[in-house]
Amino acid sequence: MTSKKRRRGTVKITGDKLIAALESAISSQGSAELAILHLFNSYDFHLADLQLLLQAKGLDISFSNIPYRDIAPRVGLDPLLKGNDMQAFDIHRARIPTALFKAIVEDLGIVMNQYGEPRDHKNEEARSRFLAPLFNRTVALFKLTIVNTPESMIYGRITTRGRIKYYFLVFGRLSILVIEVKYKLGDADERLDAIAQVIAECDACDHANDRAGFHSFPIYAVLCDGITFEFFSFNGKTAQPTFSRGVFRLPNAEPIETLAVGIYGSNTNAEFIFSLRPICETLFYFLLLAYRTGIEAYMERSVACGSRDNRPRESTPGWKEAHALACNALTLAVEAGAKAANRDEAANEKTEEALRCLQESLAAIPASHRRDIDLMRSWDEERVEFC
Repeated sequence: MTSKKRRRGTVKITGDKLIAALESAISSQGSAELAILHLFNSYDFHLADLQLLLQAKGLDISFSNIPYRDIAPRVGLDPLLKGNDMQAFDIHRARIPTALFKAIVEDLGIVMNQYGEPRDHKNEEARSRFLAPLFNRTVALFKLTIVNTPESMIYGRITTRGRIKYYFLVFGRLSILVIEVKYKLGDADERLDAIAQVIAECDACDHANDRAGFHSFPIYAVLCDGITFEFFSFNGKTAQPTFSRGVFRLPNAEPIETLAVGIYGSNTNAEFIFSLRPICETLFYFLLLAYRTGIEAYMERSVACGSRDNRPRESTPGWKEAHALACNALTLAVEAGAKAANRDEAANEKTEEALRCLQESLAAIPASHRRDIDLMRSWDEERVEFC
């Protein structure tokens, strides 16, 4: 079962009282963004109510306004140490088939013919569209159990400034993975402020999960500028949440904290392609983590409801089977990645086994939570020819 839920506000508040609480928090916290984070822990309210209030007051809300020095203490970090006091957790590559990676590169080529190579991008939207092919096809493997919701958790009148991101919801409700895209991370201080935005977004996701009845589940985050990728984890199960950095640990080498896209150019295209595979496979690893976590959340909810009603839920065996298979898929994909790094031909067999486990896990999910879109089932060659 899950650990003790993180303390959130239990005093229900709506309408004029919520307005007064927001205004008081803005006065004490110094900004609307910090005020919102303060309200998360002080009161119990619907996020939709706050959204309407922010719109009515015409507030320009953007978590990109929060500096690292203000939010670091919220997750137990010392701003003066500039992120060097973050705890580390191990991350891995989860291998994908070479045929799938080739399709990803082909998709990327199509996008680059629309938006140009990375050095041609002039804003976050172009950079975001460039990045999308790196995970589009792997997200599709999960058949709508993981849904990309490209919108802001909190917004005011200005909803796009500094807010190009991807929110991945498991079963349409549980926020597990956030990918934050910044056009330029700039110098060290600007990079820390970008991390501050990631912390705030994760905190907002944690609040949304908590109100939906999902407590103590980690939220994973990726920060990228289209060239470099950094990986993080937010754990909100305690009164003071923690924010950790993902690292690759290789034998006889220093831990690796970032992955980078290679330089694109006439003489470096092959290296550019080679650099993409570790990124795609690390993103697949995080998608597998999100999927496994979502299955675990629903499995635990099913077990808890059965215990409360004093009779097992019909959905529980399906969730348990789906969870076991999801764990196997993650383990096998990571093992395949390690074998591939050692040029072991068994990597391909492990990879296919991992994908079989994923498909079997998806099939084991209770029918009420299974969804799939297959447009080609409706393809009619003869009618399409002259439609």
